[in-house]
Amino acid sequence: MATSGEQAIVQGGHLLLSAGAAIVYAAATDEDNDVLVSGIGFGLAFYGAMHWLVGPLLGVKPPEWDADSSTIGLHTLNHVGFGLATAAGAKLAARA
Repeated sequence: MATSGEQAIVQGGHLLLSAGAAIVYAAATDEDNDVLVSGIGFGLAFYGAMHWLVGPLLGVKPPEWDADSSTIGLHTLNHVGFGLATAAGAKLAARA
Protein backbone atom coordinates (compact mmCIF):
# COMPACT_ATOMS: atom_id res chain seq x y z
CA MET A 1 0.00 0.00 0.00
CA ALA A 2 1.30 3.44 -0.93
CA THR A 3 2.06 6.00 1.74
CA SER A 4 0.14 9.27 1.80
CA GLY A 5 3.21 11.05 0.39
CA GLU A 6 3.43 8.61 -2.50
CA GLN A 7 -0.29 8.98 -3.16
CA ALA A 8 0.07 12.78 -3.18
CA ILE A 9 2.85 12.55 -5.77
CA VAL A 10 0.88 10.12 -7.95
CA GLN A 11 -2.33 12.16 -7.77
CA GLY A 12 -0.46 15.43 -8.30
CA GLY A 13 1.19 14.00 -11.40
CA HIS A 14 -2.19 12.77 -12.62
CA LEU A 15 -3.68 16.23 -12.17
CA LEU A 16 -0.76 17.90 -13.99
CA LEU A 17 -1.06 15.46 -16.89
CA SER A 18 -4.80 16.09 -17.08
CA ALA A 19 -4.33 19.86 -16.98
CA GLY A 20 -1.72 19.65 -19.73
CA ALA A 21 -4.03 17.54 -21.88
CA ALA A 22 -6.86 20.01 -21.32
CA ILE A 23 -4.64 22.90 -22.43
CA VAL A 24 -3.70 20.99 -25.59
CA TYR A 25 -7.38 20.25 -26.24
CA ALA A 26 -8.34 23.92 -25.83
CA ALA A 27 -5.54 25.07 -28.14
CA ALA A 28 -6.26 22.45 -30.79
CA THR A 29 -10.03 22.75 -31.09
CA ASP A 30 -12.38 25.31 -32.52
CA GLU A 31 -14.88 26.98 -30.22
CA ASP A 32 -17.64 25.83 -32.60
CA ASN A 33 -16.95 22.16 -31.82
CA ASP A 34 -19.88 20.29 -30.33
CA VAL A 35 -19.16 19.74 -26.62
CA LEU A 36 -20.69 16.25 -26.53
CA VAL A 37 -18.97 14.89 -29.63
CA SER A 38 -15.57 16.47 -29.07
CA GLY A 39 -15.62 15.89 -25.31
CA ILE A 40 -16.49 12.21 -25.57
CA GLY A 41 -13.98 11.74 -28.38
CA PHE A 42 -11.25 13.50 -26.44
CA GLY A 43 -11.97 11.57 -23.24
CA LEU A 44 -11.92 8.21 -25.02
CA ALA A 45 -8.76 9.07 -26.97
CA PHE A 46 -6.99 10.25 -23.81
CA TYR A 47 -8.07 7.10 -21.95
CA GLY A 48 -6.90 4.86 -24.78
CA ALA A 49 -3.58 6.60 -25.11
CA MET A 50 -2.73 6.78 -21.42
CA HIS A 51 -4.21 3.56 -20.03
CA TRP A 52 -3.68 1.23 -22.97
CA LEU A 53 -0.42 2.55 -24.44
CA VAL A 54 1.69 5.15 -22.64
CA GLY A 55 1.18 4.05 -19.02
CA PRO A 56 2.00 0.38 -19.63
CA LEU A 57 4.89 1.21 -22.00
CA LEU A 58 6.45 3.51 -19.37
CA GLY A 59 5.79 0.98 -16.62
CA VAL A 60 3.82 3.47 -14.52
CA LYS A 61 0.65 1.39 -14.50
CA PRO A 62 -0.36 -2.19 -15.14
CA PRO A 63 -1.67 -2.89 -18.64
CA GLU A 64 -5.36 -2.04 -18.89
CA TRP A 65 -6.04 -5.33 -20.66
CA ASP A 66 -5.18 -7.07 -17.39
CA ALA A 67 -7.95 -5.17 -15.55
CA ASP A 68 -11.40 -6.59 -14.94
CA SER A 69 -14.40 -5.32 -16.88
CA SER A 70 -15.73 -3.18 -14.03
CA THR A 71 -12.38 -1.35 -13.74
CA ILE A 72 -12.26 -0.78 -17.50
CA GLY A 73 -15.84 0.49 -17.39
CA LEU A 74 -15.08 2.85 -14.51
CA HIS A 75 -11.95 4.19 -16.21
CA THR A 76 -13.91 4.69 -19.44
CA LEU A 77 -16.69 6.61 -17.69
CA ASN A 78 -14.20 8.71 -15.71
CA HIS A 79 -12.38 9.71 -18.88
CA VAL A 80 -15.59 10.46 -20.79
CA GLY A 81 -16.53 12.74 -17.87
CA PHE A 82 -13.07 14.33 -18.01
CA GLY A 83 -13.44 14.87 -21.75
CA LEU A 84 -16.88 16.45 -21.37
CA ALA A 85 -15.68 18.72 -18.57
CA THR A 86 -12.66 19.70 -20.65
CA ALA A 87 -14.75 20.46 -23.74
CA ALA A 88 -17.27 22.48 -21.71
CA GLY A 89 -14.50 24.38 -19.94
CA ALA A 90 -12.76 25.16 -23.22
CA LYS A 91 -16.00 26.46 -24.71
CA LEU A 92 -16.63 28.67 -21.68
CA ALA A 93 -13.06 29.97 -21.74
CA ALA A 94 -13.34 30.80 -25.44
CA ARG A 95 -16.44 32.92 -24.75
CA ALA A 96 -14.72 34.96 -22.04
